[in-house]
Amino acid sequence: MAEALKTKKSIVAFVDLLGTSQAIKNDENDVNLHTMNYILQTAFDMCEDTSVCKTKVNVKAFSDNIVFSMELPEDNDETERMAIVHNVMEICAFFQIAAFEMGISTRGGITVGDFFCNDIFVWGKGLLRAYNLENKVAIYPRIVVDESILPLIPECDNAGSKHHVMTDFDGIVFLDYVSFFPIKTRDEYRKRALDTVDVIIRTLGSDERAIQKVKWIASYLERGLSGEEKCSR
Repeated sequence: MAEALKTKKSIVAFVDLLGTSQAIKNDENDVNLHTMNYILQTAFDMCEDTSVCKTKVNVKAFSDNIVFSMELPEDNDETERMAIVHNVMEICAFFQIAAFEMGISTRGGITVGDFFCNDIFVWGKGLLRAYNLENKVAIYPRIVVDESILPLIPECDNAGSKHHVMTDFDGIVFLDYVSFFPIKTRDEYRKRALDTVDVIIRTLGSDERAIQKVKWIASYLERGLSGEEKCSR
């Protein structure tokens, strides 16, 4: 008898690795292939590493896309649900950091919705919503945090600001991945990442569209250096 498949309410993150088409076209001696394999393997290792995340996060990779997910059981209390949301956000943040250290920008969406995952495929309205956030809303190299997530993120000040998210110039709420670093090391990381931005821009030549997206990363990193950071872990 066939297994009865069923979607479950889950937090779902869909992340796209940007610029892979060019990386494939320009791959010499499979260097970019090894880079991509390293980045994706890093994602799987992080999801298995309980020192990064206390509870295992499910991960699926296909081509240049990756999906992180965890079930949100209805019978869990609010504290447990907040911890699950935090786990997935933390994995997404460190994945963004790891990918960028290899010169790869990422874009994505995180939401809550019905989701199914097995060894063969992923499915569900939560997946579709996360994909649409990445494909139609994110635009820049940022992971959009859906409004369905916000009630499950604790506030970090009396003004209603939330841990580990920022509101961009266009009103879009996105994952503030630098905020997952200890406060004392954030500026050090930002300066190092800004050096990476300069290197990437030099390699892009006259690709103005790609350059503008990388400049968005510079703007995000510089925002914290200018003292605009309001929330900390």
